[in-house]
Amino acid sequence: MRHLIVSAYNPGGGTYMHKDGYRWNSLARFVADLSIKTKLLFLFLLFSVILVLGVGIVSYESSSRVVDKQTVVYSKSLLEQFKDRVDDMRDEVLKASIPIVINPSVQNNELKGLEIEDLLNRQYDINSDMLLTLSQKKYIGSIYLCSESGIVISTENLDERDQKGCKTTEFYHVAFENVTEPVWIGVHNNEFARDTNKEVFTFARTLYNKETFRPFGVLAINLPASVLDDIGGKSVGNLIIADRSGSIVYEGSGASSGEERGYLDDIANGAVPSGTFDWSRGKDKYKIQYNVSKQGDWIYIAEVPIDYLLQNSAQVKKSISVVLITGIVMSVAASYLISSYFTIPLRRMILTMRRVQKGDFRINLDIRNRSEIGQLADSYKIMVAELKEHIDTIKLEARKKRDAELNALQAQITPHFLYNTLNSIKIMARLQKMDGIEELTSALIELLQMSISHKSTFITIEQELDMVKKYVLLRNYRSGNRYSVEFDYSEEVLSFMTVKLSLQPIIENAINHGLEPKSGKGNIRISVRKEYHDLKITVDDNGIGMNAEQIAKIWSEERSGGRQFSGIGIRNIHERFVMQFGSEYGIVYDSVPGQYTRAVLTLPAFRESEADRYV
Repeated sequence: MRHLIVSAYNPGGGTYMHKDGYRWNSLARFVADLSIKTKLLFLFLLFSVILVLGVGIVSYESSSRVVDKQTVVYSKSLLEQFKDRVDDMRDEVLKASIPIVINPSVQNNELKGLEIEDLLNRQYDINSDMLLTLSQKKYIGSIYLCSESGIVISTENLDERDQKGCKTTEFYHVAFENVTEPVWIGVHNNEFARDTNKEVFTFARTLYNKETFRPFGVLAINLPASVLDDIGGKSVGNLIIADRSGSIVYEGSGASSGEERGYLDDIANGAVPSGTFDWSRGKDKYKIQYNVSKQGDWIYIAEVPIDYLLQNSAQVKKSISVVLITGIVMSVAASYLISSYFTIPLRRMILTMRRVQKGDFRINLDIRNRSEIGQLADSYKIMVAELKEHIDTIKLEARKKRDAELNALQAQITPHFLYNTLNSIKIMARLQKMDGIEELTSALIELLQMSISHKSTFITIEQELDMVKKYVLLRNYRSGNRYSVEFDYSEEVLSFMTVKLSLQPIIENAINHGLEPKSGKGNIRISVRKEYHDLKITVDDNGIGMNAEQIAKIWSEERSGGRQFSGIGIRNIHERFVMQFGSEYGIVYDSVPGQYTRAVLTLPAFRESEADRYV
């Protein structure tokens, strides 16, 4: 059955009939061919009306965030101002105490044992410094100097009771308990009856004799508690100062004295120097902001009622621009929907990219449109084709380069071997007066034919061992049959392959460094074993052995002449194995001076039919 739709009425009452499948296919093709910019604009307009309905909810959420941010900023600003002013005042008090402390009469502890006239003069001198400090720092209420000998000097008129009780005051005991640094005592009742300020907080520091460094008294500076009230001002909320033990140092006029604050211990014992959190006391809710003083001993706390901050919530909500929020929300929502629209072709491209990443360059990316994504897909397919061609070229060039390097490394061994052998022939001709030259030359010819007759990089283990036998025969002519070779292998391993001329440098090293310096006959034992998928060729000699320095010299880049082994052959064999088979293969030496030397050659076990894997 065909599905028909009515698209319009004609004047004669008939209808125009179209196939819905054809119509939808045409529309999809049209949309797919549009540019991304056009699609974005179209979708923005489509969803703008719908998204206006969500503006009210977003407006409320945004205003809530603004109010919360406002509470933090307000309480933080309030606390920072209070903290900075109090810290600065404390620093000024500390500096103001210095002239009094360094007064020579104070430093020398010259207030005891003096005649009345001298004592009065010294007291007058110290009192002058105190009055000068009072005149410069208007917020200081009074200054007291209490000596261990019972002498009290002050800016106030003291009666006999105050003078006698100076050493029993709280600040005197606290200062002597903390003799290494000045201390601050929180707001408390003034302990001097004649002092006009009844509630004070006190700065106290111990006085020392500059000769003996022994404490002999205390300097105390009282500040009226109203100073802190003035610094705090008439701010909304409560300003509190606590010490590191969690005890209240000061409570502002807005705080209720004596109320428990469970958070004080957590703040005092915490490692974070500042922070913000919410706290409730009954029905009242507060935004708590705290900050540690720069001296590190006081903690400043601001308690701001959240109810007060929420009074501005309605104003904040109204201030939010509906148009701006609508535009932002529309953009976010439209971007999300549009990205979903393009997810399918982009995911297909991502899947092909992952296949290319794994080395599979067969691409089946069927994106047929003229939009930017279609153009991107076409460019991507061209790029992958060019990349494959480039990689194939690199592989070919790398193979050629490796073959050239292997040929160059192998070519270094042949001249080295020929030089030593020809030198042996020369020595034998000289020592034997031409006797035996035929046998020596025949062995050399057979060895040379075996080494150069194989164009392949690999020969069988059997052929390599035969080359070793010829080489030892040549060396025995030179040394008078001093060297013997034992072989230990199974018939199975003889058909496995190895790199040509891989054992000769090891045998040469064993003779030159192990057996030749040794008196008497020497023995070399060659063992070939198959272990799992590898071959282990072990060469043992009973020579003089090598120390660590001699073994290291084998791998060095130094070249030496004469009879000393240069290490060229061993190094080249190792590099050939690493380049041919991988870094897990090669030569390993082990030696004990005076006992033996062992060289272990490791290579993969493969036969001639499998040699192409390592070419």
